Amino acid sequence: MKTNYLKELAYQTVVNGMIEKNVEKFVLDKLSKSELKEYLLHLKRSLAKETLIVISATEIDATTKKLLMRQFGKKYVDSQINPKVGAGLVIKNNDDIIDLSLMGEIQRFIRTIS
Repeated sequence: MKTNYLKELAYQTVVNGMIEKNVEKFVLDKLSKSELKEYLLHLKRSLAKETLIVISATEIDATTKKLLMRQFGKKYVDSQINPKVGAGLVIKNNDDIIDLSLMGEIQRFIRTIS
């Protein structure tokens, strides 16, 4: 099966937000092992493009998640908890990292006075 077809199938799966039954059946029944691996690779990449990773010391609420999704144009928010962040957030959007945490601010301050 052609790479472009598998890539488009993976993209459509992410865009729709779910795997439809007919796609699920097709993927499981018709794809060879190597095609399935390729499909999953494209699915992972497509999902990463649509997901914003937010790291905070505590769980963020649904309103904040919706605001972040709208602000960054993403379909999903992967909320991760790391107490070392302290107050604030660390946002990972594709290859960009926006550090709005207290720990990040302290580290930036230490670099400026060193």
